[in-house]
Amino acid sequence: MHLRVYTQKLLYFNYERLNPLRKNDNMEKHGGKYLIGEMLSSMLYDGQNYLVYFLAHIDASLKKQCKWNYNMLDIHIHILPGVDDGAQDYDDAIDMAELALQSGVTTIVATPHANQMGRFENFYNSEFSRRYERLEDMLHSSRRRLRVLEGQEIMASDDMVQKIRDGRLISLNHTQYYLIEFPFDSSPSWITDRLTDVIRLRKTPLIAHVERYYCVQYDPSYVYDWIEMGCLTQMNKGSVFGKFGRDVQRATAPLLNYELIHCIASDAHSAIQRTPWMRDIQKFLVENFDQEYAYRLLDDNPYRIITGQEIRSYARDPMRD
Repeated sequence: MHLRVYTQKLLYFNYERLNPLRKNDNMEKHGGKYLIGEMLSSMLYDGQNYLVYFLAHIDASLKKQCKWNYNMLDIHIHILPGVDDGAQDYDDAIDMAELALQSGVTTIVATPHANQMGRFENFYNSEFSRRYERLEDMLHSSRRRLRVLEGQEIMASDDMVQKIRDGRLISLNHTQYYLIEFPFDSSPSWITDRLTDVIRLRKTPLIAHVERYYCVQYDPSYVYDWIEMGCLTQMNKGSVFGKFGRDVQRATAPLLNYELIHCIASDAHSAIQRTPWMRDIQKFLVENFDQEYAYRLLDDNPYRIITGQEIRSYARDPMRD
């Protein structure tokens, strides 16, 4: 095979291999075939050694581009209309979806409040499932290519496990990961007990907005203990920017510094306040940490959650430093 044709095939394979499920238009233009085509047009025939050298550099370049231009996943958003304090109707939901898409989000898990007795019970059944389907149909009919998956934000309770067994409380995209929230003033021992209940079911608790609990603001090492038990943690992007007060904002620093967070989500409730815009948190993570950390919290770990894959922990105990 002519070396130039062979090189083109190998480069195209490298491009497809890097991120086959999560390519976007920006990467397509700046990090993929466009870049390869430009470089190939000026490439000189200089033997196999040059080819190997060239492939190594283009592979590294594309990996760097993919880390920045990836599509984000938002696994905690109140976009299902008319069921809680999030989107009130389908117009609200479409506005939220448009904002999410513009900020680089391509997949969301609709997570209405559930198990809030006397307020937002929202127990899962076939009728409730059709609400998710209708939302996705509405988005597709409006030409907004946002993938919508089923989920709930479950308020912890003593009888939560029985409701999980009964199928009234569901996980994120029907995987082993359950998004669970707690009253903000909950004692660490009660939180631990409820997390243990779920773990005994061989399910994995994903603790919602862990930085908002008073005990965590006082002592972030509780989060390390919960991770060691087998839990995952989610942070709200608004917490980083002080949207929930200074105490919450201060709590985000040690959690991020000690890698006690597995994913960041919007926890959006509208397109006006507490919005699903995620580009700002992506920029914050890249500028204050690095691209790899941003990619892990906004794409790779959320993707692993919705596909039921295991997640590697890098957590460190704040009490040991």
